[in-house]
Amino acid sequence: MKRLVFLVLLVVLGLVFLLFFPKRAPKHTAWPSPEDLARVTRPLRPLAESSLQEFRGMVDTNDFQDLGFETIEEARSATLAEPLVVYRITLATLRDWQTNRTTDDLLDASSKVIYPVAADGQVRSSIILQNARGRWEASDYGYASLATLLADARQRVAKDARLPFGQLFAVEVRALNRFFIGHRPGAQAFLTPVVSEPALSLDAGQPLPAAEALARLVPLARSQRGYPGEAPVPKSRPRVVRPAGTNLAR
Repeated sequence: MKRLVFLVLLVVLGLVFLLFFPKRAPKHTAWPSPEDLARVTRPLRPLAESSLQEFRGMVDTNDFQDLGFETIEEARSATLAEPLVVYRITLATLRDWQTNRTTDDLLDASSKVIYPVAADGQVRSSIILQNARGRWEASDYGYASLATLLADARQRVAKDARLPFGQLFAVEVRALNRFFIGHRPGAQAFLTPVVSEPALSLDAGQPLPAAEALARLVPLARSQRGYPGEAPVPKSRPRVVRPAGTNLAR
């Protein structure tokens, strides 16, 4: 009888532990495969389509240029380009990373996808979908400059590496406001800067091994005080971002 009571007590304690201390998902993820990218984007297409309709309805004659369009007609006939899954490297992760170690565990699991918005075959703007507390939703519309930079860099990498868009992704170091196009054709991952930074020896459109590109950011990351830009995504209504800026850490 005592043995039975003891076993029941163990089961109850186990259930309590699982209830109040659930197993946490891994904080970091490996460099994504094309299958990983497809698993993220495939279910989001209906949301992206409905968000595009909403975006078209938001644009008017007063702000179409601020949102990246040349005419109001472009905005009303705009289409979605192929999505770009965004992975994040936090400031804390970059600070703690030792440059002689692997880069395989630096990425946070994706919670953001950028859908470039095109007109007449040219990327003009974007729709940003984010996973806020387990639910995907449109968080931002606009960011025309960033959308163009990412689209141009992705196009160049795809051409030079002879890879389809479905094998490319974005990497964001939000606290430093840096963006790269990533790809991993084999055992080694590469990062391509979307803007040139001579002080860091980073050239737009020129891929570098991921370890080398990130090593150039480590001193900058360690010079930052506090953890700017690392706050969780706020729960808010989607907004139109009228300035054509590149800063997503807002």
